[in-house]
Amino acid sequence: MNTFAIGDVVKLSSADVMMTINSEAANNNYVECIWFNAKGKPVRQDFHVDALEYVRSRVPNPKDVTQIL
Repeated sequence: MNTFAIGDVVKLSSADVMMTINSEAANNNYVECIWFNAKGKPVRQDFHVDALEYVRSRVPNPKDVTQIL
């Protein structure tokens, strides 16, 4: 079973649409994902974690990144 964190970018094993993990669903084997459809409207749906592939971790908030001068 895969472990994902809120904010991770994932995709379905059978598709290339990138989605963001939004929350853990009531059943711990499922997570709620959010993505935007072709019309730019947000879509939310629960997926079993085994159906998802990890793409990358969440993009850090620029305010959290410190620069070394």
